[in-house]
Amino acid sequence: MSELLFETIYKKAKANVIICLDGDAWENAVKLYHELNGGDLYDKIKILKLLYYNKIMDLKKIAQEIRDILSERQKEFQITFEEESHKYTMLDDKGNLRSDFPSVSKVMKLFYEEFPTEQAAYSKAGGDPDEAERLMEEWAEKQVENQLTLVLVVTSFWKNIH
Repeated sequence: MSELLFETIYKKAKANVIICLDGDAWENAVKLYHELNGGDLYDKIKILKLLYYNKIMDLKKIAQEIRDILSERQKEFQITFEEESHKYTMLDDKGNLRSDFPSVSKVMKLFYEEFPTEQAAYSKAGGDPDEAERLMEEWAEKQVENQLTLVLVVTSFWKNIH
């Protein structure tokens, strides 16, 4: 975890923080739990251990559970995304609908370096500009699909630190 992310969670989280890493990262999850579970966050850090079924996780079942939870949260917070204006609308902590939340992209840029999309596409396409363009379009479509899921996670986090 980056120092910025650690400090942001530690200093600004006001509700429970749930740590959920892949099963093979259990030791890292426990270490993170112990790093965060102190001071103002004491007893607010929760850890979720993913179980293995015959040493292979039932990813489809877990993915469906996550989609169900996110769908419930989307309804609960009345989260919408207007693609044209790239605006998110949701209930704030006082129950008012607002659309002045930062975009997922802006929040994520606080913690990660931007992915070099064009460079990666050209590299993966072996220098073929048509294939690189196709890859970038495919990635852009997947990014839009994933943004609503990510906004649910980030806005839940954002609500807890403000």
